[in-house]
Amino acid sequence: NCFNADNSSFGVNGTFFCLTEPWSGSKLGQAGYVQNDIYRMSIINGQAVRNKGLVNFSGTETPMPCCSLIMSLPPYPSGYHIFCDKLIDFSNYSYLGNPVTLNNIRFALGGISLNLTKTYTNADAYYADIDSELGGIEPGVQAHRTAIIYVGNRLDNLNDTILLTVFSSDGELVRQSSQNAVTLYQLRQIILEKWGPLYHGIIIDGGTSTQIVYKENGERKRCLSVDSNNIPRNVQTMIRVPM
Repeated sequence: NCFNADNSSFGVNGTFFCLTEPWSGSKLGQAGYVQNDIYRMSIINGQAVRNKGLVNFSGTETPMPCCSLIMSLPPYPSGYHIFCDKLIDFSNYSYLGNPVTLNNIRFALGGISLNLTKTYTNADAYYADIDSELGGIEPGVQAHRTAIIYVGNRLDNLNDTILLTVFSSDGELVRQSSQNAVTLYQLRQIILEKWGPLYHGIIIDGGTSTQIVYKENGERKRCLSVDSNNIPRNVQTMIRVPM
């Protein structure tokens, strides 16, 4: 968890994971998932960072396309290319007419679509659009949230920015998730108001898993949510950026 993050790094908690041993009759249980396995894609340099990290599961449902933020290597014109798309895995997969395999993946992280280039009339329209990706996540419930956002023009990204973010409406992250946090639609609205129209972004694990480590004026700081016993939760993946 954040207490063990390297002093020279900053980052946020990663993707969704099994809090308890999946019921044997559930799709996750039948697929061999156990407690602490992640159930959304988590890949670095073509390798899963944790058990089951090569496939997107939608919570306790069947394997199915879930939004993933992906940074690929050539053959794209700029050499590197960042994009979001819904997929199960990288078998028989292509983007913009180019095959995408594990051999040309710099990183990939599965989550829930933010759909930052779309326009919705209301929260219900957005939730209906992402329903298949939720996997038991309650989008209208207010909770602490984590998102990873790409700001740039997609094809020439050498000077573009990837934002690792956590959100809470009251500024007090270090406590149990409560009504003073944000829904998924509110999270999306905050992002659009803060950074304007963007190309890519996904929602990753949040609620009591929400954690961030960062530096401010040279001082290392951390914020983390806690469980019902007021204890920080150990998360199974962290998105870490060395400094």
